[in-house]
Amino acid sequence: MAKKNETEKIYSFLTVIQENGVNKSGQTKWLCKCECGKETTAEGASLRLGRVKSCGCKSPKFTSEKMKKHGLSRTRTYSIWAGMKARCNPNAKYTKSHLYSKKGIMVCEKWKKFENFYADMGEAPTNKTLGRLDGNKGYCLENCRWETYTEQANNTTKNHWIEFNNQKMTIAQWANLLGIKQNTLLTRVRRGWKTEKVLLK
Repeated sequence: MAKKNETEKIYSFLTVIQENGVNKSGQTKWLCKCECGKETTAEGASLRLGRVKSCGCKSPKFTSEKMKKHGLSRTRTYSIWAGMKARCNPNAKYTKSHLYSKKGIMVCEKWKKFENFYADMGEAPTNKTLGRLDGNKGYCLENCRWETYTEQANNTTKNHWIEFNNQKMTIAQWANLLGIKQNTLLTRVRRGWKTEKVLLK
């Protein structure tokens, strides 16, 4: 039976990033990104059956607070907004603050209030998350849009770009075009292979 590819699929509050080994039973594990910004690992079956829905931030002990007056505090859109604020908070221990607050990436004053964020951006589309047009600038209406995880990944400063035959794309884009795993291409690049050999299937 062929293994299901979970990459880029969204399960509740988790977006699958890539394969991440196997457990003791031989089940494939997947690295996922929670809407709050934290990364976690889960088996494919647990994701498909709804056993794992978040990194843990949506467990009862975290959601027992009273509903906010706007009535949207348990929605996916609110979770995305909260994750945006957490990423830019240098005191949030679970976030990679050096990629955000320490680089001066902040949330605009207007968006610190959820109602304003919701008025500008509306409901989060099912298969999209919040992304920034310019990765060096902060979160505000002029610099943000709803985008797929692939679009967001292609906009990160950690991307490795490959140029071949006058075509320049990220490893993720080449992998999608050629039908080769991203990790395979990345490994070849790290080994110092020539560009043409890196892209050979």
